[in-house]
Amino acid sequence: MFVLNQWYVAGFSWELQDKPLARTLLNQPVVLFRTAAGQVAALEDRCCHRSLPLSCGTVEGPGVRCGYHGMLYAPNGSCLEIPGQDKIPVKARVKAYTLVEKDQILWIWMPQEDGAAPTHEAPSYWVHSDPRYKFKGNVFHYDAPYQLIHDNLLDLSHLGYV
Repeated sequence: MFVLNQWYVAGFSWELQDKPLARTLLNQPVVLFRTAAGQVAALEDRCCHRSLPLSCGTVEGPGVRCGYHGMLYAPNGSCLEIPGQDKIPVKARVKAYTLVEKDQILWIWMPQEDGAAPTHEAPSYWVHSDPRYKFKGNVFHYDAPYQLIHDNLLDLSHLGYV
């Protein structure tokens, strides 16, 4: 239904503060976050233990912590810590996506096969860094098919009116 093995805009750099950010991209629930070291990351928005959305948790140090039982996940989807448990099962992990921060845009690679690496670089929007261009974005949520939104945004015939 969707074009895969492509980059999609998942958000803007300034949206990643100190909390996890929930997004649904290509019908996939995803959580975005920035680690204490500044690394951006995207994981399946579901704890592998009881499926609570990780976006309901907290960002802590190197990862995102589930708000239910406290499992801490790294940007690669592996579990780093389980409170009260020393041994971490190898299967304690969630799906990870490649997320790149470029020109104030968060680009997510939506692969055809889980774990597949990007085959090309994320697009460049160099004008976002050009002082001659005043860039400030925002996010609008639409309850409509994405094809209609694209059609509307690309229809410049009503630009003068808007």
